[in-house]
Amino acid sequence: MTSPPIASIAPLKRRRMRADALDRLQHAPAQQSRSDIAAWLSGCDSTPPPDSVSLAHDHHPHPTGLRKRRRILGEIRHNQKMVEVDSSNNQERGARGKAAPKARGIEGTRRSNRLADLPMRQTTTPASFANKDTWPNESNVGTAIVEPAQPQRIPLKLPGPVLSASSTISSSTRRSRSRSSSPSKRGPILKRENLQHLDPPINVIGSRRKAQEEYGVDLPAAVAKLWEQCEQCTITTLPRNPFFAAADERNQQAIERTLDMALGQAEECRECAAPECQWIAKVIQPILNSLELLAFASRTSPTANDKIGVFDIRTIEMSPECVPGSTLPTRFKDLDKKIDLAIGLQLHHMTKAALCTAQAKTDEPSKAINQASTFIHQNPLLLSIEVKRTYGGTDPVIQLAAWVAAEFIKREIEEVDIGMPALAVEIEGDYWRLYAVVATIERRLTGNQLVEADLNANDTEGTLRLSVIGQVTLGSTDTWLSMCRLYANLCCIVDWGRTVYLEWFEREVLGVYEKKAAAAVGRN
Repeated sequence: MTSPPIASIAPLKRRRMRADALDRLQHAPAQQSRSDIAAWLSGCDSTPPPDSVSLAHDHHPHPTGLRKRRRILGEIRHNQKMVEVDSSNNQERGARGKAAPKARGIEGTRRSNRLADLPMRQTTTPASFANKDTWPNESNVGTAIVEPAQPQRIPLKLPGPVLSASSTISSSTRRSRSRSSSPSKRGPILKRENLQHLDPPINVIGSRRKAQEEYGVDLPAAVAKLWEQCEQCTITTLPRNPFFAAADERNQQAIERTLDMALGQAEECRECAAPECQWIAKVIQPILNSLELLAFASRTSPTANDKIGVFDIRTIEMSPECVPGSTLPTRFKDLDKKIDLAIGLQLHHMTKAALCTAQAKTDEPSKAINQASTFIHQNPLLLSIEVKRTYGGTDPVIQLAAWVAAEFIKREIEEVDIGMPALAVEIEGDYWRLYAVVATIERRLTGNQLVEADLNANDTEGTLRLSVIGQVTLGSTDTWLSMCRLYANLCCIVDWGRTVYLEWFEREVLGVYEKKAAAAVGRN
């Protein structure tokens, strides 16, 4: 049974009248209906009047109080039927709740037992309530109210409706269904050794010497010279950088201001433990964008393809057809299909037009020449970059390995040479580290003899395996000397991409598409 609407009747600003009204309601007879009790409370004064004076003989009622009493009684008469129906429903619900445990042979709940043991006390009717003269009549409030019956014993607190056992079980069942009965055992790859379970498998070897002595893997000549330059770099001032010295004075000043600003921003990011996006926006991208102020931003010839570009690809996923598979799909989830940044080449518009024409003539036309799904899918990518905070808990090599593996899968799909290694840089806090990913083909059996696979043969049979060799520290952003060394190594990598990598791309990638187009036209 719901509690009477005392809060809307008793004046909130007069504590004495509210306390007296609650005391009167507590001692009211049980047979009296709610509407009669509320009407009596609205018609009574805050203090009991003498026996000789009643509310009915008050010839000068306060107009505000009179309007309030009439409004309250009108609302009570309007909602009386709904209140009585709600009371009967609560009584039936409580009776069913008490009968359900008995029917099942179960005792009541601790709440119901505790409420049943509440003390009972004999209620008394105040003289002002028992006196008929204190009841409002038709002259001031409207309809007359019937005299209340004799008092009975009632509990101090009324128990709320008791839920049946069936409703309790159903609610607990619903809660249990919302949870997973058996948690998934799949998880992301968090350790480098687990990269061996991908398809193609990836081994993170370590130094170049270890790769040669223990794994028999060495860097091809196309990358070996660049690797040695980065290892032996001793340039610690900008004037000693030949690419910087070849720029005009205006660009030199702009580059020097950019690097000095990046050095200060790195210190602020380090002190406040800034997230990766802040490192990229304030430190990393300004350094990379300053490379476009050098000769790398201009073409060596009107139709050359050696103009570089710095791309923010944090929102670009790898193409679905290039996603590395897993030999243990029930153990590992899908890898992260994105990286942060990339440095590539911007092809001339005539080269792009010829490439699109050759792709359209092939049997299976594809607009992408790399592993990216959109935006940079027609740009040769010479360097992949992943950024992580220091002690961030995630190894950036795992994301880089998956991204580069997708590149080699794309090469296999398009029947492109896989002999050219892929370069990747991890940036963890202030330090920039270079890795080289080399593809090898495991030996296959031809009769009874082991034959070493030829990487330049597109019809090679065997298992593709990737080896991550590194690391070489390019530099850091914590001191000015390390910053200058970093910038010199970045210039060497970009120069390598505009010469060695571009020559391989034009020969192997563009050449393969031209051969495919010619073969498709010959068959038709």
